[in-house]
Amino acid sequence: MSDQPLTYSVFGLNLRSEIALQELIESQFSAADVTIRLGSPPAELAMPRKTVNRWSVTDNEFLFAPAGIGRFYVSNGTDILVESFGAKDDPALRGFVLGSCMGAIFQQRRQLALHASSFVVGDQAFAICGKSGAGKSTAGGLMRQSGAKLLSDDVTVFYGDDAPVVMPGYPVSKLSERSLTAIGDLGSGSGSGSGSGLGYREPGPQSDKLVCPIDVTRFHPKPAKLGGIFILEIDERVPNVTCAALEAVQAMASLRRHVYRKRYLLPQADQAAFALIGKLIRQVPVTLIRRPPEIDTFSELEELLRAQTAKRSEHV
Repeated sequence: MSDQPLTYSVFGLNLRSEIALQELIESQFSAADVTIRLGSPPAELAMPRKTVNRWSVTDNEFLFAPAGIGRFYVSNGTDILVESFGAKDDPALRGFVLGSCMGAIFQQRRQLALHASSFVVGDQAFAICGKSGAGKSTAGGLMRQSGAKLLSDDVTVFYGDDAPVVMPGYPVSKLSERSLTAIGDLGSGSGSGSGSGLGYREPGPQSDKLVCPIDVTRFHPKPAKLGGIFILEIDERVPNVTCAALEAVQAMASLRRHVYRKRYLLPQADQAAFALIGKLIRQVPVTLIRRPPEIDTFSELEELLRAQTAKRSEHV
């Protein structure tokens, strides 16, 4: 924990935080969009619209209490209140702030965030959506080895109607040990945003991923115009990596399934996401990629992504 609030910019938002978020890049600004404070969240929401296990939600509130970690209260798209059950620098605490809490912030602000990794080739951004374990981060890591730069890992936030852009996240990637072996050396993190305390296991009883710093020279710290969206799926029926362009109806249905922290969505936020996705698919192509489950097909996936992104760049 820091004695003085620290300031960060991420996903197009300025954060002022009483918790040191080692994953993020520090920045200077006059006004914060989101404030993260230590304190005592309410015991419960007065009129929850949805309650499941350890979280509950209204249109402008989100209350979450992961076992053994702490309690988190997100309100009005501007405030995150955190009570820690352990050390203030617990990586799991930061993981829930940057994951579930930021997911609630996006929904309360009616901003579109997809469960996707994104990278930059030339001056264009490309997003790869997929379920956990589909290979989004691994594919992005392989593209970085080919010269692309990381824009955001695991969650991708979009702004703009006529010319959508992807906002930068932070120089960290979540990878399984198998994926790290497939990618090879990511490069040592250096500078602000990749400090000590990284390289830890992602919080969550079912996660097998490590939170790994990315060398800041392989990170794109500015917004980039969106060139296309890929949806990555594992399919045991296909012998090789395949791709196919999706029509608008298919693209809408698929991207709605990949809204970040979709389970928290209430009807009003869901309608906002539907409208924003509709604008997105009118501007950029959406391509479905299916791959076999074997990890040795990632080289084939990399070749396909390189070809697809090069083709999109030619049409700019």
